[in-house]
Amino acid sequence: MEPENEEKIKAILEEKQRLDKWFPLIRKKLTGVCQCGCGKPSSKNDDKYYKFSCCHLFPKSIFKSILDHPENYLERAFWGGCHTNMDEAGMIKWKDKADWEQAKEKFYLLAPLLTDKEISHKFYRNLESLIYYGKLAD
Repeated sequence: MEPENEEKIKAILEEKQRLDKWFPLIRKKLTGVCQCGCGKPSSKNDDKYYKFSCCHLFPKSIFKSILDHPENYLERAFWGGCHTNMDEAGMIKWKDKADWEQAKEKFYLLAPLLTDKEISHKFYRNLESLIYYGKLAD
């Protein structure tokens, strides 16, 4: 196997190990109810699917430095579509959710921990703009 491939595999395994510790920690913090305001149950009590309700505020695929930070999550119902909507329906809608203030508090806590590369990402710039100016970055 080429050294480049070995490094990629090593990085994937390390990320998985980090998340294997993170998900049970976050599960303990979940309330059992989606925090967006819809009132739907989350999957906290489902041993097979509880991870689906642990929604990363800063996506784990982009923000590796904080993918397992204990505050990088929001609780979302998966089966009702709230987790998927957060990921795919557009960040602009986040400010209309019941946990927007919680999301902002977590942003203020986590943003200083990000790398320069992560801060330069469009996702970060949009979230920062939404928090400070109520609109996405231009």
